[in-house]
Amino acid sequence: MFNHISAILDNITETKITLKELDNNRHRYKLLLETIPDIFFVLDKDGTYIDYVAKEEEGLKISPAEIIGSTIFEVGYSKKMVHQVFKSIQTVINHDAIETIEYVLEVVGKGSCFFEMRMVKLSDNSVMAISRDITKQKIAQQKIEEARKKAEEADQLKSAFLQNISHEVRTPLNAILGFSNVLMTDDEISENERQSYLQLIVRNGQILLHVFNDTIKLSRLQSGLMSVSKKYIYINSIITDLYRQFTFEKEQIGKKHLINLL
Repeated sequence: MFNHISAILDNITETKITLKELDNNRHRYKLLLETIPDIFFVLDKDGTYIDYVAKEEEGLKISPAEIIGSTIFEVGYSKKMVHQVFKSIQTVINHDAIETIEYVLEVVGKGSCFFEMRMVKLSDNSVMAISRDITKQKIAQQKIEEARKKAEEADQLKSAFLQNISHEVRTPLNAILGFSNVLMTDDEISENERQSYLQLIVRNGQILLHVFNDTIKLSRLQSGLMSVSKKYIYINSIITDLYRQFTFEKEQIGKKHLINLL
């Protein structure tokens, strides 16, 4: 029988100190990550979550214990999203690339939020994904786009208005000038003709006034101070007035008393 015992002793103080330092460093870096308003994931090449850090304020009530060890196929992503994430993981690992994915996620107290996930290679078998809430940026971009479209529509409307305003103003103005010239220079016109000319001058003056009023209304519509309302108009009276006006102008073209109509 053996009457002695042999033992081998090894000093593991440095190993213990190193492990403690690593644990402290891990705790320190985890606290540092928690102060950043982003969500951090570490996933292996098969899509399994290795690590996860998120602030509680993000509204994502998922503890690390609930997600670490699960896969992207089990956390509620849509099939399209799962396919996109898995494909990006392979691209990042195989080509040492950076992949960016945008997606929508339901957040407690916030509703549907937009997130941007950016993946970088961590090792030959894993990637780090940083996910950031970009809802405010998306809303701001949407408002900018809406403002840009409104500005373009306003420019198009102004261009169309400027193209038409010349004709709309010159037509009644030419009639007013022409009929006024006849009244002032032709002493042989009858009283009935004089009254007819005066009525046409008044009528075209009213048309010119309507053009200016419409211009003001257009400005108010563009500024949102007036809303559009649809109603019926009496087209017969409008056509009759136009017929009388241009018939008379046609008859007066050959007379020396009437200026040339543009």
